[in-house]
Amino acid sequence: MPDSLDDIFKKKFSDFESDPLSETKEKIFAQWEQQEAPRYRGAFSRAWAGRKTYARYAGGVLLVGLLGAVGLSLWKPKGDAKEQMALPARTNTEARTPQQHITQEGDTLAKPRQPEAEKHLPSSKAAALLQERTENGKRWKVLSDSSHVYLNTFSTLRYPSRFAEGGRQVYLEGEAYFQVRKMDHRPFVVHTKHARIEVLGTSFYVTQGPNNRVEVTVESGTVRFTEKENQANHLVLTKGMKAVLEPGKPLTKKTWEQGEPTNDLAWKTGTLEFRRSPLKEVIEDLSSYFGTEIHIGDSQMWNCHFTGKFEQPERIEDVLDVVSLSLHGTYTYKDSTYLLTSKGCH
Repeated sequence: MPDSLDDIFKKKFSDFESDPLSETKEKIFAQWEQQEAPRYRGAFSRAWAGRKTYARYAGGVLLVGLLGAVGLSLWKPKGDAKEQMALPARTNTEARTPQQHITQEGDTLAKPRQPEAEKHLPSSKAAALLQERTENGKRWKVLSDSSHVYLNTFSTLRYPSRFAEGGRQVYLEGEAYFQVRKMDHRPFVVHTKHARIEVLGTSFYVTQGPNNRVEVTVESGTVRFTEKENQANHLVLTKGMKAVLEPGKPLTKKTWEQGEPTNDLAWKTGTLEFRRSPLKEVIEDLSSYFGTEIHIGDSQMWNCHFTGKFEQPERIEDVLDVVSLSLHGTYTYKDSTYLLTSKGCH
């Protein structure tokens, strides 16, 4: 609190404390009381009022600060910053594979198309399979049981990284040659869209053609060939046998003699060989080997036969030159198709 008026007077007239002339002191004090005291009282009042205003202002600021601190403490979430920044744990839904992913609302997301040969498997097993696919080239694949698979172009093989104890199963789309390691009590099964081929130890060839046609050619050992949709429709094939499955029709079987040429493995051996083969068979083998369409100009040409051998042919035109010459005919090419014409067989 500021000094009182008496204190101010004492300070201002302290020099007169020792003055013996009290009369003079009283006169001076009376004069000061009339002329100077009002001015000091006004200054004193203004100073005290200013201090009270400053105190009220400071108190207000302090109160606002305290209220802000309380508000922040109430708003701050529980837990430290690291806990707030941590990502939520992965849920069972998020851990699923794309094929099995389910939204929180319970709707199944769109699935990638599952190969036909795998549809009978639980999705978890199908998703665990590895895949080998060929585009423009052929490829050897060694499986975990030491069996060998030779894939033709544009073919797909799905297989596990390690076979189960009970059996060995693979899934094929396209063409492949198998050399299966013999293992008693552990059959080797090849699945296609409509067929099941079971062996213990053998070498054989499987191809899937247009219209779901499946062909199996046995080079060695024994093969059980079964239609999936009709288990009673099956054949047991041995060395030198070939069977053809067309869905809904009985399996047909063909046997060829030792040394008789067969072009089922021409894509693997690189050799095309014909011995008085019907022209229809020649055209089918050439179409399969070169991956193109070949037509004939006259149905009478089906009565023609052809004999010839081609080692590692690279151009279909080189082969058709020889075939058309032997038939006294010619060929043309239009719209990705070859047309073979002839005046007749001689």
